[in-house]
Amino acid sequence: RVEELEQQASRQTTMVQPLQPTEQNKEPVLTAEQLYQNALELIRNQKKFAEGREMLESFIKKYPEHDLYINALYWIGESFYGEKQYESAILQFQDVISKYPSNAKASAAMLKQALAFNALGDGENARTTMQKLIEEYPDSPQVTPAKNYLEKN
Repeated sequence: RVEELEQQASRQTTMVQPLQPTEQNKEPVLTAEQLYQNALELIRNQKKFAEGREMLESFIKKYPEHDLYINALYWIGESFYGEKQYESAILQFQDVISKYPSNAKASAAMLKQALAFNALGDGENARTTMQKLIEEYPDSPQVTPAKNYLEKN
């Protein structure tokens, strides 16, 4: 299912031309942390998912070595999830899981990926992903919600 979604996403990729700066749209230069925190504010509190995602995409391009890089990748997935773009969320969370399996965000990404499968009506993949989370990350805080999900589904 993830491979199907990846193929579909690659066919839908389009290039967006960057906005050329003018006197009217110049914004103050933000530090990496400010850019990240502003993006999180948009996603978590203001529910402006596309705007927040755009800022995080800018962050990951500008700061690929930053400590918050993996968190930014995760929150891009959360922004898709918040917009109910579950296929895109699944792919984004898979990117975190595959590339950074030992990072704390991997188990969080796996939980949200399972919930995205569930939201799509794919209970089988949701359960499989929850079971995998429990096996691969037995000490993570996401184990409790995963077990609760499995008990109810």
